[in-house]
Amino acid sequence: MGHYYKILLYVEDAQKREDISEFFTKKGFSLTYSGELLELYEGQYNLLDETYKLIVGDLNDLSNCMKEYVNL
Repeated sequence: MGHYYKILLYVEDAQKREDISEFFTKKGFSLTYSGELLELYEGQYNLLDETYKLIVGDLNDLSNCMKEYVNL
């Protein structure tokens, strides 16, 4: 049994969701839609320490990309 996580981004406006999806896809993110949610990451790892490091890395990548998106 491992640790499982997802990072979801809630975007209510359909046009904004499409813009964000296009931007993140160009940055190398693999997105899936679930209604108003954009699924950015999904992972499963066996070690809690390894999972924590990967989640922090994913969140840093996401944060940097969001900052760049907002500054456009």
